Amino acid sequence: FEIGYCLARPAWGQGLGKEMIKVVLEYGLSTLRARRIIALIFPDNERSVGLAKSAGFVFEEHVIGKRPTFSEDQPLLLYVHRPTH
Repeated sequence: FEIGYCLARPAWGQGLGKEMIKVVLEYGLSTLRARRIIALIFPDNERSVGLAKSAGFVFEEHVIGKRPTFSEDQPLLLYVHRPTH
C-alpha cells in the first residue's frame, strides 16, 4: 500500500497533514491489515520527509520513479511504515 498527499500552500502549517496521515495509517493498518505502507517523497521536500518521519515512517532506500507516473525518471526517497505489533 502507498500513501500519497498533496496540500495547497495555504493549508501548510495547520496540522492537516498530521491528521490525514494518522487517519490513513489507522485505516490501512487496522482495516486493510497492511503489513507495510510506503511513501515516495521527492528528496528536496523536507516538509514531507518530516511529516512521514513524525508518523513513524523510516527511510528505506533511494528509488527512481518511472513513466507513466513521471514525465521523466525522478529520484525519490522510499519511506516505509510497518505495524508495531
